[in-house]
Amino acid sequence: MWNRANARWRPRVPGGEAGPGMSYSLINLFYDAQNGDAMENIARQYGLSMDNAERVVEAMLPAFSLGLKRNTANPLALAGFLQALRTGRHQRYYLDPMAAFTPTRRHEEDVILGHLLGSKEISRAVSDQVEQATGIATNVVREMLPAVAAILMGGLAHEAPKQAMAMPLEDFLEGFARGRPEPPPPEPEFNVLDALGDFLEGFGRGREAPSEEEVAAEDVDETPPATGEEMFGSLFDAGLDIQRAHMRAIRAIFATADEAEDEEEEEE
Repeated sequence: MWNRANARWRPRVPGGEAGPGMSYSLINLFYDAQNGDAMENIARQYGLSMDNAERVVEAMLPAFSLGLKRNTANPLALAGFLQALRTGRHQRYYLDPMAAFTPTRRHEEDVILGHLLGSKEISRAVSDQVEQATGIATNVVREMLPAVAAILMGGLAHEAPKQAMAMPLEDFLEGFARGRPEPPPPEPEFNVLDALGDFLEGFGRGREAPSEEEVAAEDVDETPPATGEEMFGSLFDAGLDIQRAHMRAIRAIFATADEAEDEEEEEE
C-alpha cells in the first residue's frame, strides 16, 4: 500500500520529477496537495479512515490517468484542455485545504470531472468499479470523485509546463498546423546523365561545411506536442501498481465509451 510518507520524502526537482530515476505522477501530485494534507482532509471530510481514503483515491487514479490521456488524444482536444486549465483558477483546490469541499463549488467540480473522465456515464461506471475494488459504498465514492478530480486538476494547473500555460489557444493550434511537415513531393524520374552532371558541377565548385547556425536550425523541432501525454509526460500516469483485474475493468469502461461514441458517429 502506498502511503503518505512514501510520497512526501521524495525530493522535488525541476521538470516534473520526484527525484533521480523517479517520475512525478498523479499519486505524487495528490499526496503533495494542500501542503501534504489532502489525503487526511479527504478522510476527515467523508468519514473514512486514512487507510480507506488511500484505497479509494488510489483506485480512482487509473481512471483519471486513462481519462486524461483519452480526452487530450489529439491537438484540438489538448488545446481545449489547456484552455480549461489556464482559465479555471483551479490551483485553489490544490493549495486550499477546504476549497474542494465547499458545497457551492460542487457544480464547478462536476465540470472538472468531465474534463478528466469525460461523460457522466463514465463517472458512474468508475464509481461502481471503485466500490467493487475497495468495498467502500458507491454513494461515498461518488461524493469523493469530483473533489479528488478538482484537487488533481489544481495540481496539473500548478505543475503544468510553463509554455503550455502561456500559449494562447489560437497560437497553439496555428503552431501545430505550421509545425507539421508537408508531405514530400513525388520523386522525379532518375536520369543518370543529369545526376552525373550535378555531381561534376558540385565537385568542381567544392562542398562547404554547414555553419553551426545551420546545423542548429536543422536540429530544432518546432512542432508542438500533439497529445496531452506528449506534453505532460508522467504527470498523466497514475504512478502506482494496479491490480490487474481492477485495471482491466477500468480499461473496459473507456473501451465501452469509445464504442458507443463510434456507433453514434456512424448513425450521424
